[in-house]
Amino acid sequence: MKIKFLFFIFLMFSTSLIFSQVLEKQGAGVTIIVHGWNPDNAQPTWMQEMADAIITRSGNNGHVATITVTGTEGNLSASVSDWNFDLINANNAEIVILVNWTAVSNHLTTGITAQEVAATVAPIIYQSQNSQQILATLPLHLIGHSRGGGMVFEIARLLGLQGIDIDQVTALDPHPLTTADPQGVNPPLGPGQTIDAPISVYENILFTDVYYQNIEYPTGQYVTGAFNRLWTSLPGGYHNESGYTYSILGTNYDFSDHLNIILMYHGTIDLATPVTNGEATMTQTERNAWFNTYETQGEIEGFYYSHNIWGDKKSTDNPVSGGDQIIDGYHNNILLGGNGTRTSINWASASWLSILEVESSINTNVFSVGHNNIQAGDVISTDFTYRNVPYNNGIVNVSFDNDRNPYNAYISEISSSNAPENGSTISSGNVNITIPNTFTVGDKFYLKFEITDGSTQRFMYAPYELEFTNSTTTPTAGTLTFATTDLGTLTRTATNNVYELGEITSSDNLTSLIIEVIDDNINTSNINVMYNGNVQGQMIYTGSNNIWQFNPTAPFNWSVGINTLTTQFVDNDSNLLDIIVNFTYKQMYDVTFNVENSNGSLSATDGTSTLTSPATLEIDSNITFTATPDANYEVKEWKINNATVSNNASTELVIDNLAENTNVTVEFELITSIENINVNDYSIYPNPTSGIINFKFTEDSVQQIAISDITGKIIIKKTNINQNENIDLSNFTAGIYIAKIQINNDVLTTKIIKK
Repeated sequence: MKIKFLFFIFLMFSTSLIFSQVLEKQGAGVTIIVHGWNPDNAQPTWMQEMADAIITRSGNNGHVATITVTGTEGNLSASVSDWNFDLINANNAEIVILVNWTAVSNHLTTGITAQEVAATVAPIIYQSQNSQQILATLPLHLIGHSRGGGMVFEIARLLGLQGIDIDQVTALDPHPLTTADPQGVNPPLGPGQTIDAPISVYENILFTDVYYQNIEYPTGQYVTGAFNRLWTSLPGGYHNESGYTYSILGTNYDFSDHLNIILMYHGTIDLATPVTNGEATMTQTERNAWFNTYETQGEIEGFYYSHNIWGDKKSTDNPVSGGDQIIDGYHNNILLGGNGTRTSINWASASWLSILEVESSINTNVFSVGHNNIQAGDVISTDFTYRNVPYNNGIVNVSFDNDRNPYNAYISEISSSNAPENGSTISSGNVNITIPNTFTVGDKFYLKFEITDGSTQRFMYAPYELEFTNSTTTPTAGTLTFATTDLGTLTRTATNNVYELGEITSSDNLTSLIIEVIDDNINTSNINVMYNGNVQGQMIYTGSNNIWQFNPTAPFNWSVGINTLTTQFVDNDSNLLDIIVNFTYKQMYDVTFNVENSNGSLSATDGTSTLTSPATLEIDSNITFTATPDANYEVKEWKINNATVSNNASTELVIDNLAENTNVTVEFELITSIENINVNDYSIYPNPTSGIINFKFTEDSVQQIAISDITGKIIIKKTNINQNENIDLSNFTAGIYIAKIQINNDVLTTKIIKK
């Protein structure tokens, strides 16, 4: 018997954000962390802290080891420590490797390039150390900062020469040395120039993400073929600490912004607030300033895209307006589907095979990342992509595993598929897995993939946790749909043959419920629909295709008084199949908005559509109001329900979690403008400016100058004003800025145009 449920509900619908469940057992990957230029003669504290945070995020079970590079130019060596992973007896194969090249990283004294260090490190990744498993058998994620941010691409290239594909390369403010950087004294007194290999995203890298700033030297760089996220302001963090200004050849450089990129990324691993990396602290102030609304205080950024969290690397979202899409960092091979261009490498000496992607589905319904229910008789179809460079035929083996460690015992090998040699071409394959009737309800397991040609092997776990929900062939999940939009899923409860459809709200305006049951012999009589033991109405059999339709019977209707409805089908095995539909009342509130005294306009959105005043929205809605002043006007004040919003003269107002009927008003005021003219012995020039703006006063009565952007955010504030002051806007984008000059008890306001 095969039963399938298809649900069609005619309603007006609203959307909500759904997060995938976290895997109960994570891990099964290697993260390699590389620091940059380091004159402090000790491994940076932030590296161990980042490693510990990754292990904690992986379920508090993992292994940290160190590769230490020492020596002189042309004669480097690497040693490993704490390399006894004992993965045979572990239930987690998450490994973090710290590359400590502090002893040779100061090019001013050593002259050693990043690529020479990379050539020393790479063999340790693809060769066994201390008789332990080879790191390259697991998916690899390389993270590098500064010079290390360039080195990780060279390590990836060297691994590619062996045939090893890299899951992810993350560059934190990457800064390979060029002739523009301070260089060592020429021989024989010093090492002379040290030039690192330029960054290139090679064709063996699946996903690349780059996080960089252009605030102060040393700055990072944009990388073609990557998802790039730029910061133009990083207040706080390392700026609140001492000891991070370095004197290089007689010039002082403040590395705070350069190091704040490390702290930013650490804050996407450890989501606590405050959080420290052992050197600086991220408080709520930094989270608010450093991350935008999309990035959700750092939760949807950085480490979110790692093999631990499985964020959507193929998303076409732009986290920053006008910036890169996330998919821009994903390999642009036609089978992989990304936008990121790649640089070719020489595969002539390659001896490894790699699995790149896996995607599983049942009846074309693709699994979601995280938790998925399965049952006996289900056929899981899994598509995979791979590269088999060696001229040997490979094979892909698929196993059930009760954890995500390929080195200890697994439940059973269930299928295999050929992976013929394909040179450097990326190819695809498929395996079908039929779920046996040998599991116990509640059993959880993972799909382990191994690709091997008998001499090398690599592993990958699918990003799914599968839970066995029954031991007989009974209906799986149905889908609640409106047109082609998926609105929910009918899920199996802890009780056999009971299927539950989640929340329908009073605002959905439900008028009719249609259920189709596909069975070889289903009872086709009309079916009572029950509520609290009372007949609510009947599912009326339509007479064809096993379709029933429910319309409420008076005096019942789809009212907020209904919590759950239950209906019951009988299949040909006399199994009672209960369908439960849940209803939840959600409070609605009226939202109105307008401009006081004209001189501009006001718009609003709830994130999905533009609102027209008055609007009716659900409780907990989030609303963004945008004020657009007329020429020569600016925002004076906002009011919510006649109460003035303090400290907000920006053009945007956000209301989170709507909780009452709300009226929003905005009022504009005239901007007093002076442009390249003297006003009462005060002058500002040049305006427009390409960088430096000069303020000249003939009196000592000026207390403060504040510069804000067009949104009202203050970007520069100066007190203790001299009669001749200058402010540098070079690092800010072109556009209109507002200067407010406090003179005794008056404020003079002028526009400044940055070219």
